[in-house]
Formats: sequence, C-alpha cells, structure tokens
Amino acid sequence: MIENAFDKKFKEASRGNYPFLKFTDAEYCAGENSLRVNFLQSTRHGDVFDDVAKAAVKQIVRDLVGYDLDVTVKYTKCYADENSVKQKVKQFLVKECGLVFTTGMSGDDISAEITESGIKIVLSAPKEMKMILVQDGTAGRLEEELDREFVEPVSVELFERMPKEGDATFDSIADEVGYIDNSRLIKITLRDKVYGRGNITTAPIYICDAAESASTNLCGKITIIDKKMYNNKNYGRKDVKKGGRTNTSDEQLAMYKFTLSDTTGNISVVVFPNKPEDEALESLQTGDTLAVSGRIAVNSYSGDLQLTADIVSKALIDYDSITTEVPAKKEPKDYEFVKPVPYIEEKQSSIFDKGEQTPDYLAGKTFVIFDTETTGLNPVSDKIIEIGAVKMKDGRITEVFETLIDPMEPIPPDSIKTHHITDDMVKGSPVFSEVLPDFYKFTRNAVLVGHNVEFDYKMLAENSRNSGYVFDNELEDTIALAKKFRPMRNYKLQTLCEELGVVNEEAHRASADALATAKCFYEIAKYIK
Repeated sequence: MIENAFDKKFKEASRGNYPFLKFTDAEYCAGENSLRVNFLQSTRHGDVFDDVAKAAVKQIVRDLVGYDLDVTVKYTKCYADENSVKQKVKQFLVKECGLVFTTGMSGDDISAEITESGIKIVLSAPKEMKMILVQDGTAGRLEEELDREFVEPVSVELFERMPKEGDATFDSIADEVGYIDNSRLIKITLRDKVYGRGNITTAPIYICDAAESASTNLCGKITIIDKKMYNNKNYGRKDVKKGGRTNTSDEQLAMYKFTLSDTTGNISVVVFPNKPEDEALESLQTGDTLAVSGRIAVNSYSGDLQLTADIVSKALIDYDSITTEVPAKKEPKDYEFVKPVPYIEEKQSSIFDKGEQTPDYLAGKTFVIFDTETTGLNPVSDKIIEIGAVKMKDGRITEVFETLIDPMEPIPPDSIKTHHITDDMVKGSPVFSEVLPDFYKFTRNAVLVGHNVEFDYKMLAENSRNSGYVFDNELEDTIALAKKFRPMRNYKLQTLCEELGVVNEEAHRASADALATAKCFYEIAKYIK
C-alpha cells in the first residue's frame, strides 16, 4: 500500500473507526475559500455509514485541516471482488505495457485474491516476459494504480511460468485497441472520432461490470439520444485564475445524453461539448455503435450510474467477444401465469387502418411498448406491482400483456396516491418471479419502448437481477422522439396525448399508459426518417 500521510493522520484521529474509508486527494478553490476532500468508500463489508457518521468524519477533517475553510467531503464508492480487481489489472497492463502484455500474456495469467488483510495480485509470465516486467517496474506501478481504485492494501507478485502452447510471439501484430483473450473485455475497432481529445487505447469493459470510477471505457449501441440546452453558470462571471477576465462563452450550452447498450446492460452517457464539436455530435443517431471513455458516477437525481464522456468514437464491436459466466436463460416454451390476449378495439380502424401506408420506421419491426407501476422510484430497493404492455408488429397492435404483481410488502401511501393500487388489489396476484418468465417471452426479438423508458427498464433490470433472464433489447423513448417531433410546453404523457389526439382513459395505470404510449409512438413514427 502506498504511504498516504493525511490518510494516516485521519485514521489516527478517528481511532480506526472507519476502516472502509481512505483519503485520496483534496481540491482547494481560492476564489471561494473552499476545500473538497475526497475519500474512497469500500462497500465490500457492508459497514453502516449514515449521516451521523458522515458528520463526524467531516468534523475530523476540519480539525486536521486547521484553517477557516468551507470544507466538503465527497465519497466515491468502490467494491473489491475478484472480477472488478482483475478488470482493473487487465486495463492497466494493456494501457501501460501495450504490445509487451498483449503478445506475451493472457487473462488466464492474472489471479486476484481478496482477503481480510488486502488484495493480492499474482502475474504469471514466461521468463523473458517476467524480466521485462521487472525491469519496467510494473508491479510497483500497478500497486499505485490499484491503490487509487480500492481501499484495501494491494500487493503484486510476479511469477515465472513455463511457456505454454498458444503463447504469442513478440512479432505478433497488436490490435489498434489493446485486448486480452479470455477476459471480460470487448474487442472493438475504432472508426471516426466524434468528440474529445486523445484516443481510446484500452478495450472496453462490460456495462454490467461498470462501477464508479475516474476513468472507464465502455462501448455499445445507441438506443436513445437527446440534446438539451442548459444555462452556463459561468457566463458573465470573472475568472480569478485568468486575471479577472469576464467569461464571454455562450449563455446557454448544449448537453447530449444517450443510452448505451452492449447486450450485458444499459448505461446513461452525457456529453458536455464545446461549440466546435456540436456538429459531429449532431450526426449521432439511434443504432450507431460507439466506444466511450469517461468518468462513471452515481447520478444524484436518478440514483443510477452515469458516464460523463471525455472521448466518443464510432466503433465496430465484435459481439462474439462478449461472454457471460452464467448464460442467460432461454425463453420458456409456454406462458404459465400471464398469457397475452389479442388486442381488439372497435376504434382501432380509425387509428391504424385508414388505408394509409405503415410508417417506414415501423414496417417489418416488432415493438413491445410497456409501462410499470412500482412501490417507489428506487430501482434497487423498490418493487414492480403492475406491468402493462402491448405488442406492435408492422405498425399494428396485436397483443396485450397485463398483470398486477404482489410485491410481498406494503405499498407506501405516497405511491398509492399516484397509481391508486392498494395492498388489497395486489393480494393474491402472482409474485414477480412468476411473472418474469412470461414477460421475458413476450419481449423476445422486440424493441422495448416506453415513455421515459430508462426508468421502467431500470426497474425491470434490477427486479430481474440474478434471475438469469437478461433483457438485452434495444430501447426507444417516446420522450426523446417527441422532442425531435415538435416543441411542447412539457413532454409528460398526458401532454403528448393531447397534442396527438390520443385518449388515455386511465392515466397512471400500466396497461392504459402502455396503450396510450403505443398510439403516440405510432403517430410520431410517421415523422421519423
């Protein structure tokens, strides 16, 4: 473990009460006389760290600093398990050792052991390779790198192994982006860079493996993209660092947000470009495949992980390089608890059968437009209590899937005020584990569509975690599509229905909202090129 003087003082002052914290660095702003102190917070042991404990830590930091400053403390969560540690090791070796590593070692040559005393890394390499790693000081530099990523002490050992069949030679040609066989990394080929400085040199990790990190590479297909304008808080302000000059940048700046999917999961990506880079980002479309490098943190509003991009590049993705340790379950042969029923509505002829041609965007495609009602807004802790979905094939609604779900816990009163679903209503309904296989079967080979689909997808994905059913569908969001369609006072579902002449007779119930969303989706699709 690298010596850290302030961290040592903190542990002494706190009497070792917070072994799951480690000081990393601090940022001082002279203009505001403020200091932000950054800690890593290990979540591996599940230690209780509530607001009272955080207040105590803040006071200890203030006492150690000893100056009259506005002190804030930021915590970045980390979790050290075998998989996450090995991913960091692989990325470091490809980035720092380049051709030397990719031609002389493989993912099988790395072992990681996590114990109560710390993290032990063993690198196995042929004799010549080990000599290079020793001369290059690789073990020490790797320890420094991992020390910035994890709270636990790290040790790295180099082990000499006998050459084995299949070892690459030093005259092998390395990929443009460093990649390691037998690893949870994705093989890509970079194309045109869209945004940022520098290049992506390390293979992306799986989105399902992503965690809070200062630097991570991901890749995948864009399923939702949106552009927003926001007020520039620095506009007109004097910058002390630039001699008191007034900031004359634009009063409003652009932010691009899209969802990236690599078949292992989905993640929200945001880009804050400078003006000259707007044009290239404007060219991004749903279906483009990208490699993205940036910082991953928890979005304070949604509670989900979000990547703020530093580099965005179009890329070809070798999906065959993506493997899962536990293969996803196949769809069940038959529906067991919730059987879809044919969609029949007398008014359908006035909406879908006007003798008009099916919108090009819908022709030949299958969509499942769905909505969920839940016990709350937290995808990790809250439960789905109703699913409503309709299937649309070639522009026509063909089937309906709907069910209430017993969450096996009381529904909070605040949630009942929204959807009016009570404990008595869900009593006797199937539980989520019973509904899940049927809904999975209903969604196979379809694009999932929703109004603010990220929320419903996150609820679905989190409630399905560890079930073996992986929802790797592409996603479409009617909010993002509507913003490109026409300006409105807001983009709530009810507003969209009013704008498009769609009647939603029972708002905030899953089936009614799903059907209303489907009809809005059809109308918007007429304008999608």
